[in-house]
Amino acid sequence: GFPLTHRQDAEAELIDVLFRLAQFQFGMLCGGYALRGAIAVGDAYVDPEIFFGSALIEAHEAETQLALFPRMVLSASAAEHLKNCVQHYPKLEDSPQYDLLLQDSDGQLFLDYLEQTILIAEKETGPFYDELKTHRNIVETKLRENSGVPKAQAKYLWIANYHNSFCERHQQYFDKSYQINLSEFRHISFPTPLSADQCRGTTHMGRRP
Repeated sequence: GFPLTHRQDAEAELIDVLFRLAQFQFGMLCGGYALRGAIAVGDAYVDPEIFFGSALIEAHEAETQLALFPRMVLSASAAEHLKNCVQHYPKLEDSPQYDLLLQDSDGQLFLDYLEQTILIAEKETGPFYDELKTHRNIVETKLRENSGVPKAQAKYLWIANYHNSFCERHQQYFDKSYQINLSEFRHISFPTPLSADQCRGTTHMGRRP
């Protein structure tokens, strides 16, 4: 749980939560653990022993019914807050949320954790090339280890496609050698960048596929 100081906006808190989750998700994947989850905005009670409330229920439902793959998705409440926040900017690309999220082929908005880890110091020192290679190597290893386990392989195929789409979106830094060779594996569609229509239009964000 993360307290909101500006409940009607929650922009700063959402950005902070997304950034922290990106670091956590990347670190866990590099440790061999593929995570999925969901973010919700709403009422919750939290103390050292108890955690309950509508936000927890919504996040749990989104994680079990919408996340499906190793991705951190926005529930309907978080997506609605996002839409309200980005409308304050002249263009979607000007908002700080633009580099935090992608829209997947099923319409779900999810956390772009590679953008917030590999390119976090892009302007100062450039990309973290070795860390991206580590990410690639772990995913390739997991794909081979789970070649006979369709459910597990589908999970890592999704990550592999996400990894490759990240490399393709930043070809000025990453050539083909940084990508995962999927020729021997079943293909799953690539995620696509967050679209202005999803944030500025009337389409309900966080909808189920």
